[in-house]
Amino acid sequence: MSTIRYTVSMPQPETHLFHVEVAVTGIAQPYLDFIMPSWTPGSYLIREFARHVQEFQAFDAAGEPTSWHKLNKNTWRVEANGGDVTLRYKVYA
Repeated sequence: MSTIRYTVSMPQPETHLFHVEVAVTGIAQPYLDFIMPSWTPGSYLIREFARHVQEFQAFDAAGEPTSWHKLNKNTWRVEANGGDVTLRYKVYA
């Protein structure tokens, strides 16, 4: 069973950038798709939150960079190779 842990910080509030870390452990498949919603509950508008993502990075269990590519405007496919993955990115809000 996989577990997901999110860590969100805002070390410099004047920049309006949140630093996000997503750690996923116990991955059984060769890759994971991370999908950011493009809508908000209760709203009929498409918001496209992924357009505010900056400096997307992915790392394996050893802390080494792992390959990833963007499938579409709000989906990132990260190579997991049956191990743990950590994502780091900044998001403007």
